Amino acid sequence: MEKHKIFNKSGKTLFYTILISVIISLSFLGAECNKIINGGNGNLTDVVGNWILHSESGNLVDVCRDETIEFKTTGYADLTCPGSTPVTRKFTIQNNDLVWLDNNLTYTYQVYNSGGNKVLDLTGQGVGRHLIYYSTSAMSPKVPVKEKCNDCSNSSDKK
Repeated sequence: MEKHKIFNKSGKTLFYTILISVIISLSFLGAECNKIINGGNGNLTDVVGNWILHSESGNLVDVCRDETIEFKTTGYADLTCPGSTPVTRKFTIQNNDLVWLDNNLTYTYQVYNSGGNKVLDLTGQGVGRHLIYYSTSAMSPKVPVKEKCNDCSNSSDKK
């Protein structure tokens, strides 16, 4: 009786074709899983608009009180300390990271609603800084303006 080989020549070709297809598809499936694990890809429209600093914590607490940020669709943002001239910075959104391109300072960000406020939550990577901003469109029209701060920096500045 003649034995049948499990893989003849055409069977080996088919086997390797399927194996290579599975390996290649795993890289795509892995990328999708990464999106799910990391909460999806960030989007520029998440942060576009006007924000005011609500709170600051961490090892590096040096952002001026009531700093405002206007994120624009152009990829530029105007950061303003009360009573000071705005500083314009270029930024990008990569996955769920906001990256200031002038100094490569990176913040992981989340945008969510809390107590009727739209919140921008920034956690510095490699910098001990955690910043919470509220959207100014969700606040009352009269946002208090504080006195000029002479020894402050903007949140895009690396210290």
